[in-house]
Amino acid sequence: MRRSTALYLALAGAISILAPAAQGGVSIKGIDTGGYPDVRVSVVTSQHSSSAPTLTENGLRVSLVSAENLGRAKSVVLALDRSRSMRGKALADALAAARAFVRAKAPSDRIAIVGFGSRAVQLTRFSSTTTDAVGALRTMAVDSQEGTALYDAVVASARALAVEPLPGRVIIVLTDGRDVSSQASLEAAIAESKNSGASVYAIAIESPQFSPEPLRKLAKETSGAYHGAASSAALGREYSAIAGELRRTWRLEYATTARPGEDATLRAVANGSSSQPATISLPSSLGPGAADPKPSRLLPDVFYRTVLGTQVMALVSFFIVLLAATLAMTTVKGARLRKRLAPHLITTSDIRKRKQEKERFAAAAGLFRATEGALEHWKFWQRLERLLERSDLPLRTVELVYLIAGAALLGATFGTLSGQSALVTFAMRLGSGFLPIGVVWFHASRRLEAFGH
Repeated sequence: MRRSTALYLALAGAISILAPAAQGGVSIKGIDTGGYPDVRVSVVTSQHSSSAPTLTENGLRVSLVSAENLGRAKSVVLALDRSRSMRGKALADALAAARAFVRAKAPSDRIAIVGFGSRAVQLTRFSSTTTDAVGALRTMAVDSQEGTALYDAVVASARALAVEPLPGRVIIVLTDGRDVSSQASLEAAIAESKNSGASVYAIAIESPQFSPEPLRKLAKETSGAYHGAASSAALGREYSAIAGELRRTWRLEYATTARPGEDATLRAVANGSSSQPATISLPSSLGPGAADPKPSRLLPDVFYRTVLGTQVMALVSFFIVLLAATLAMTTVKGARLRKRLAPHLITTSDIRKRKQEKERFAAAAGLFRATEGALEHWKFWQRLERLLERSDLPLRTVELVYLIAGAALLGATFGTLSGQSALVTFAMRLGSGFLPIGVVWFHASRRLEAFGH
């Protein structure tokens, strides 16, 4: 008896010594290569740290494009199952645990609530205050219709997160059953979450009939985590575990040097500990001619994902093309010379043309005046002005400047839409911007040659 007791104590002591070492590790939880050449890596450390882990690729330390700790300011969607199977104690426990999570959040975290039964509904907007979220969680009731639209809820949550300003984005979805009424599939829910940069943390009230595999896949593919609860009474503990894990989770992004079709080995180092190596295999389809490469962007991704951003881009492009076409159609050789002689040779037709010209630019007069006031002292502006005088084209310097800007924007847009690299897109932007200057220089050269003869 004494010998077994001594053995037990020795074993307990060994465990107590080894436990801190085990807890001192760091692990790579998820890797996303969908934004190639940018690779997004989720790293979990054993304890919270104010500095980001370092990352190596094939033994060489990489330069991080971004490093976000999910315990800091983030946007979180709490998606809760309110289907008929949740009625009674299960829903009451779920709502109480969610309210506790909301009250304990970081002050800068923004939270929105989504409820799903027969369909998914966003109940509140994102807010850093807890009033709306707690109010929605107090009044949420069981759906009167049958159905569990789990995947629709994830898709709706991801789309809402896509336009959030905070880089940290998390979906915490709680359910007690499988999806039976969604229009979206599991693959669509995973794709939407990846596109919005959201990690899905799934909490399931497990029963003998419950199959966790879909939720495990959803969490793994989005660099989240799956948490199973034996009963609704344990939900508070699972929410707390997720909050603690978020504080220890870093989302790192870097530009890989690996080419499509190659493998790369990643390691993360934090608090003096190194993770196990993680191998990524880049599909050959990510190379030239890929169906969905990540294009270079003139503006942040959020601008392209919103309806307003698309409309603004279309409107700007329309006015640029309209301005260019108007100026091209109204270009008349020798117009500048006739303007100088106008006080001596003015006719009724000339008066009418001058009036039409003034009306043509009346809407843009304020913008043109402001631009002239801001740029007219620049040497580049003065050189453009002299070049226009030599060309005798009926253009003001401010009009040429906007033509240059519009041409550069159209060139860059074409490069972006055709999937060119950032360097090629920049070259197209630069070349397109100099195109109007080239046209004016050509007219000036021809006019100087005519005077020489």
